[in-house]
Amino acid sequence: MACDHCDELEEEVIQLKEKLYGRRWNAPLEVRLTRQEEEFLQCLVAFPGPRSANYLFDAINRGNADDVNKLVNVIASKVRRKLRPFAVEITTLHGRGYLLEEPVRQRLLNWHNEQVAA
Repeated sequence: MACDHCDELEEEVIQLKEKLYGRRWNAPLEVRLTRQEEEFLQCLVAFPGPRSANYLFDAINRGNADDVNKLVNVIASKVRRKLRPFAVEITTLHGRGYLLEEPVRQRLLNWHNEQVAA
């Protein structure tokens, strides 16, 4: 039997995940990221400071991976490769996670504004 408030609860979960993982920011279309790659980058852009592999894994895992570090490392590598032409670098903090340096994070946050002004 379905609960009477399931739709409301599902919507609330979606909204909470958007806040938690920063899903209100959208990656530039010209970077051509997959959904997992974009969610990885959203987590780094949304808040200053490093994001742990576990945090990133929770944000991008679709329930089909068991190895936290392997999945996160593969996605990080793919995102780095796609961002390289745009001079955007992701910093690895061994034992702490991944980080976008603040000037890079701000550049990504303002990407659409910069592209319109150019």
